[in-house]
Amino acid sequence: MADNLYKPSGLFEEMQKRNLTPSYGDFSVTGASGMYIPGVNVLFAPEDFAGTGTTLPHEVAHAYVSNVLQPAYMELGNKKSRNWSKEEKQFADAAMKMFPGIFKSFFFNPKERKEDFEKSKAALVGDRKVEDARYRLSQDELIGFGVGESSVPYVDRPGKIDYNVGGHLNPTMASQLSILTELYNKLPEELKQKAAEKRKASIGDYKEEKRLSKVKDEVSDVFENPFKNTLLDKMLKD
Repeated sequence: MADNLYKPSGLFEEMQKRNLTPSYGDFSVTGASGMYIPGVNVLFAPEDFAGTGTTLPHEVAHAYVSNVLQPAYMELGNKKSRNWSKEEKQFADAAMKMFPGIFKSFFFNPKERKEDFEKSKAALVGDRKVEDARYRLSQDELIGFGVGESSVPYVDRPGKIDYNVGGHLNPTMASQLSILTELYNKLPEELKQKAAEKRKASIGDYKEEKRLSKVKDEVSDVFENPFKNTLLDKMLKD
């Protein structure tokens, strides 16, 4: 169900606009299908997009949260007066309500929000015993899997099964990220740009990252939009 509901190119385009595109490696340093390292803004995913259609949007979703949404949310927290506009309050409210484990609370009850989230998640998962549940059902991975699995038609997904989770879990998480993105788009441009500048300043040099010391020459600093003119992009437009 819910095939093709998510178009990950929008996430990538916003990172391009803010000059926060991740560096890229066409391999994995751990043997996993993909990886994103926030501290140095490096993304690993197979270049053969046609054969691994869910992996790249999954990792791009992680990069988007770290590079775009979290910095904007934290910039709101820096407004000491808390004299937020209606749009700013809507974004902050939605972020904390939808993903309370990722976004810190500024003026909401975090315990209450987390309990509400866990109840909603449990209802979506149902009584299934999800493989590697702690990892798969963490909020970061809920977003990654939601975008990845909802970006590719079911028939094209590797293995055609995602940890046997409930059918509504992935599209719900992808939809929530989409809603949060729409609210982000309504924030003042000055705030978004200031948040982006602070995020850029916080990113370390991946060439000095110990984990990447053996692969640094295989990481590209130029990562063009991988969703442009791809079969996936064409399918989503049809």
